[in-house]
Amino acid sequence: MKLLTDIQGAMAALGVSRATLYRLIATGRLRAVKLGRATRLYVEDIEAFARSLPMAPSLSTRERLSGHDR
Repeated sequence: MKLLTDIQGAMAALGVSRATLYRLIATGRLRAVKLGRATRLYVEDIEAFARSLPMAPSLSTRERLSGHDR
């Protein structure tokens, strides 16, 4: 079981850029630890962050909200 991941792994898991990932760290939304010169993130924190994101509305919901339903 992997407890920590590197910056590249976190970027891939979340589908975000390096700048966005570091912004999430700077704002406290993700915890990062230093191991020597390497920055690592807790896999558990990445998973919890992803689960906390709001769900995107379905296509049919968006159509209803925009008045394009048939």
